Parts: sequence; C-alpha cells; structure tokens
Amino acid sequence: MKYRVVVAALLLLALSLPAVARPQEETDKSKKQEPATTEEKKSSPTISVPIKMSAEGKSSLPSGSNIEWEGVGKSCSTETGKKNLNSDGLTVVNLPACTVKLVIFITGFDTKTVTLDIAKDKEKYKEPIRILVKHKGSPEIAE
Repeated sequence: MKYRVVVAALLLLALSLPAVARPQEETDKSKKQEPATTEEKKSSPTISVPIKMSAEGKSSLPSGSNIEWEGVGKSCSTETGKKNLNSDGLTVVNLPACTVKLVIFITGFDTKTVTLDIAKDKEKYKEPIRILVKHKGSPEIAE
C-alpha cells in the first residue's frame, strides 16, 4: 500500500515539473523582449517650467493634487512624468521641449487636460504659466 502511495506521489510530482518550468521559460523570453528603459531611449531636452495652478473657489490647492504629463507626437511620445502640486499652487516641472499634454488632478474636481507647445516658444515658458481649473468646463490658461 505504501508503495502505491509513493509511486502516485512521484508520478504527480513528475507531471507537475514541466508546468512549473514553463513559466520560468516564458519569463526569460519576456525579459529579452522588453522595450528599452527610459535611460536607454533618446530623450528630448527638458525645460524647467513654473506652473501656477489654482482651483476655482479654493484659496489653496487641496492635498493630493498632482499633475502628469506626456509628450505628443513621434519624437516625444515616450516622455512622461508626474509631480505633486504644491498647496500654494506654484510648482516647477521639468517638461520635455516638445508638445506636451498635461493631465491635472485636483482633489474634488474632475480631471482636466491642457496641451502646451513648449518647443514653439521656450522663452514664454520661463515665466509661470497660470492655469485656473474650474468645476465645469475647460481650464483657463492666462497668457
């Protein structure tokens, strides 16, 4: 009787080994096919852009508010980032020198987006960009 239990256990173990080995092989293959890391990719030069964010009806920005960005177009599509917004609203962000879509998350407001063409007028973006996020409608950008 013990002999049959041992044989059955060994048989189950032997059948399960190829199934265990397969995920490791797939993991090894996926590592070889991973895209290059951001350090290996050619990135656009960045510009420090001060952004003065304000929220309609609020004297300061609620905690947890942040901004994300992503480059627009082939030459800049890999450029992404995220930064928490300071409660006083003034936050300096290093953005790529290309067209950038900003996604604004202010606690208590709907998510808003703004597109900036940083490459077109770099001098313009040395001064703070003033963005007012409203409860309804698109954000206002003061030029």
